[in-house]
Amino acid sequence: MALKKIAKILLLCVFFIQGCGKSGEDYFKSGIEHYNNQRFNESIKLFKKSLKLEPEHIKARFYLGMAYKRLGQVKSAIDEIKYAAEITPNDFYIFYNLADCYRLTEDYNQGVEFARKSLSIKPNFMESHLLLSINLYLSGQIDPARKELEFIVKVTEPDKSDLYRDALYHLGVLYRITKDYDLSIKTFEQLAEITPNDAQIYYEKGITYLAMNDMDNVANQITKLKNLDSPLEHMLRDKLK
Repeated sequence: MALKKIAKILLLCVFFIQGCGKSGEDYFKSGIEHYNNQRFNESIKLFKKSLKLEPEHIKARFYLGMAYKRLGQVKSAIDEIKYAAEITPNDFYIFYNLADCYRLTEDYNQGVEFARKSLSIKPNFMESHLLLSINLYLSGQIDPARKELEFIVKVTEPDKSDLYRDALYHLGVLYRITKDYDLSIKTFEQLAEITPNDAQIYYEKGITYLAMNDMDNVANQITKLKNLDSPLEHMLRDKLK
């Protein structure tokens, strides 16, 4: 009789301990705290614990992939984010990050594919348009990339956002590649009006002037870089040799 009572008490204790245990959501929330504080290794451990209890926890799966991405473990990131996409195939943001992962692995055609999937779900998500243009450009599809960038600049110009500046920068580079040198210079000048202390702009202008064989203006850009105390001054000088 005493043994039966002890067995019942032990069984109740097991149920009590299990009831007080953390859920997958609890581990996920703890993981997010670590993720937001850039403690990515710790967040990965917690996301994995969450998924062990709830394998279909979409957010835990996605952020596990994002933590891998932040650590530079991009192939692992792709595996997890792809799994998340299979669970939730209508999430534009998951496809956006998957496209960005493929950009990082230099698989630009896949980057194009997933950026387009993101846009098929949310056509007005400009970040996916920018990512699409970058993957198009890096895969050698210059004209479609240019059209995407021109579209972004046209749509976002009024607010002068970071997105607008990024699109304008890449557009200036693409104009140079297609030998539209005047447009390239004009684009970089627009950008310089917004961020006048960005040395990269004057470096890119210098490269464009160099392609135009306009050495006086190359020298002007070198002077601007020198005034900004930028190491890009020496890089531009080296191009003259």
